[in-house]
Amino acid sequence: MRGTLTLCAALVPHLMRAAPRTPLACAALLTLATGALPLLLEVRLGPQEAASALRWAAVVCAVPLAFALDDPAAGTTATLPFPRTLRRLLRLALVLVPLAVLWTGCGLLLGHALGPAAGPGLVAGLSPEAGALPAVTVLSAAFGLRLGGGERGSPPALPCAVLLVPALALSPVGARAFAVPDGASWAASRWLWTLALVVTAGAAGALLGERGPRRAPGAG
Repeated sequence: MRGTLTLCAALVPHLMRAAPRTPLACAALLTLATGALPLLLEVRLGPQEAASALRWAAVVCAVPLAFALDDPAAGTTATLPFPRTLRRLLRLALVLVPLAVLWTGCGLLLGHALGPAAGPGLVAGLSPEAGALPAVTVLSAAFGLRLGGGERGSPPALPCAVLLVPALALSPVGARAFAVPDGASWAASRWLWTLALVVTAGAAGALLGERGPRRAPGAG
């Protein structure tokens, strides 16, 4: 355990410099604006409007994750004494944690536009959706890494992050997948999104693991 923490402490400063800072900054600006504008303009939102705004914020927050695993130097860092899986998980954590905080803050602000105590319920209800979209994005990025020599996961992940929600919303299952909070199909859709989150997160974790034995430095 101590050895893992030491590795993480050594890796984090370098991985922070490689994080997708421009997409993160843009996502932060758009997400905070989405949550703050109804309060600043004193607009009273209904449950459907607040849920739609928070779903939009989830799409915005998924975009930086599409770039989180890009590693142009993957070919030269393969023999470093740091497990590739650990590096990838740290890359994801450095992007996912601030995005989760931003999305939660946006949900609390939007919930306040519904009513003083509505924020936590809105965040909790939409969390399975907000978790499934990043999981699918990371899964797409993992496929991209497998196909692209471990360097670029964003080519398949970015379209997935941007287009998945609109495609589902326009499909025949859109009304049931993106149910109105506390509507007739709300509870059933939460279970479906939770299942999608578990399955996609598990598949992404499996693809991000080490593939084959790592070569030791200097090995022929």
